[in-house]
Amino acid sequence: MSDWSTERGNVKHEKPDAPVIVLSALGSGALRIGVDGAAATLGMKAFGLVVYLAEAAPRPMLRETLVDLLWERSDPVQGRGSLRQEVRRIKKALGKEAFDAVFVVTDSHIGLVDGKFVYDAAQLAAAAAADDAESLARVLELYRGDFLDDNRARSENFLAWSTSRQSFYRDLAVAALVRLGAVDLSAGRVGRAQRAADRIIAIDSLHEPGHELLIRCHLANGRRGEARAHFERFRALILRELAQEPEKRLTDLVASQTPIAPLTPDPPRPSGRAANGRPTIAVLNVSRRLPDEFAYLADGVSEQLVSNLSKSAWLRVAALNPSPFLPADIDVDRNQRDVRDFADYILRVDVRMHRRRVSILATLSRVADQETIFSDESEDEVEDVLALQRDLARRIASIFEPMVIDDQSRRESETEWRAPADPDHWRLLMRARWLFWTTRPKPNREAQALLGQALKVSPHDVPTHCVLAFSHMLDAWSDWVDDPRASVAEAQRWARRAVQIAPQDGWAQFTLGVMLSTPEQLEQAKSHVSFARKLAPSLVPATGELARFHAFAGETAEAVRLADEALSLSPYDVHSGLWLRTKAFAAWIEEDHARALEIADFALTIRPAWFQNHYLRAAILSETGRETAARAALAEGARLMGRYSDAALRIGHPFSKPALAARFIAALNKAGGAFTT
Repeated sequence: MSDWSTERGNVKHEKPDAPVIVLSALGSGALRIGVDGAAATLGMKAFGLVVYLAEAAPRPMLRETLVDLLWERSDPVQGRGSLRQEVRRIKKALGKEAFDAVFVVTDSHIGLVDGKFVYDAAQLAAAAAADDAESLARVLELYRGDFLDDNRARSENFLAWSTSRQSFYRDLAVAALVRLGAVDLSAGRVGRAQRAADRIIAIDSLHEPGHELLIRCHLANGRRGEARAHFERFRALILRELAQEPEKRLTDLVASQTPIAPLTPDPPRPSGRAANGRPTIAVLNVSRRLPDEFAYLADGVSEQLVSNLSKSAWLRVAALNPSPFLPADIDVDRNQRDVRDFADYILRVDVRMHRRRVSILATLSRVADQETIFSDESEDEVEDVLALQRDLARRIASIFEPMVIDDQSRRESETEWRAPADPDHWRLLMRARWLFWTTRPKPNREAQALLGQALKVSPHDVPTHCVLAFSHMLDAWSDWVDDPRASVAEAQRWARRAVQIAPQDGWAQFTLGVMLSTPEQLEQAKSHVSFARKLAPSLVPATGELARFHAFAGETAEAVRLADEALSLSPYDVHSGLWLRTKAFAAWIEEDHARALEIADFALTIRPAWFQNHYLRAAILSETGRETAARAALAEGARLMGRYSDAALRIGHPFSKPALAARFIAALNKAGGAFTT
């Protein structure tokens, strides 16, 4: 049997020309030996185990993780025995030769060999990420039904995981089909566009863009009566299910007596600052010639940095000098084109070497007034050049992307505001973002109003949807509304729209993950935020939020690891106080009260007005018997908060384990609280 290199995290195999097994998890589950081979019959738990390993591949999974997934009610010894039995059943169904080629089994891990199997869910994800219509159209054939729709393995943990992945792939397919329909309809391929619309509605009967696409298909074929009839059916459905009318633009589309323009994808953004006011940041490599061994390190860092920043929906990015390195006698500033014509910020990157130690200085300046906003300098030993290049670029992007947006938002807040006759989307978004970050109820309501105006100007803008989702979640977290759960539902609605518009956007996936971070949906939240980290490696808040999710799931080691990673990548971020709070919670869960209190106090020095840290501090002090100090901490949190209902407390502290939630509430009540378990 094949062996596993756990230290390197990969498998010592060469990829074959043809897959050994073909795995289908969308719709009716199936496992075949070879592309045209016989089906292998597996029980529900065995099949679920194979699918779980395929989702994780090429990373192997700990046996303890698999036992907890499928046999959480068994004692550890019995669970490991059940796992061994299922593995034997899989081996018998596949045959020894196929099993040994695909599976890697050690005393501690079980995994699948990357390249030895075909997996339809992975094919769906690749098709959904494609830019061309023919690749996108594969979604029509690949999405044959919901993920593991016919698998009823008896395990609460497995059900929670499969439900989370089911939602993920459903959203992914729907968003891809919306894109396909738009592209096909604009190109005159009405038949396939209508197939996409029909499939969207079959997946989600309340999906308004899907109904709009179908109506536009009818109109494109001259079937205005069918368009009207379908609109009326949809209107009756949405009134019955959601007690709301369709969006005005859909009503106007059907009511219009003028020729109907085809639905088209959003046009490419123009260059420069014309793209809804989004700032452009120019990356400029100002490094001098490095030793031959590292000659392309600086250029590689700059190229990777451009790639990382280009994944942001908040800004545009350009590289000023594509040359591998600059001659020693060049005047960098004189060599630039007139950056005022196309850039708002310049990020200068200066890489220097001394023996095998590299230092890098990154400096952000504003073009309009030549003001330096921030500089960051770091040093590191050179061991793996490519890994160093990747890590440096990720750290720089993590620090400077939010600084550009913060600068835009701050400058907008300093501008005298008068509601413009012709609204500027970017100004509306930046002012709303600034109002949101005041974390006060009245400014937050003002932010929601401005975001509504911004969406009228640019209805498919992802960052606007994301900020609007966060503003509604802030209402729930802070207990500013009578029904916090309704605010969570509204936040999730806006976040889902963002994902529908751009399923491959890191911010959209991150936002939906945070909106789903309730005790019942924590695993689903992890899934979306993990996907966001893959889409946008420099989106450090995703790493910080994933740490929070692990903490509230009681997975303290992973929570601390991720929180430290976020703090290391972006130490100046406004979210850093939250990441420290996560570490404090992890220490509290482990009953390391001294460490928990130390970190909580440090978090309060960063953001003393964040009431959640005072509540955590009260719980820590309460459990250590320092009742007077605990009551004072809770009183300070209550003063900052005003009120804090049971519902808001649970939304802000989404413990997935009831015992941890009960322990936290008991500690708060001992400090003078009156919460119910």
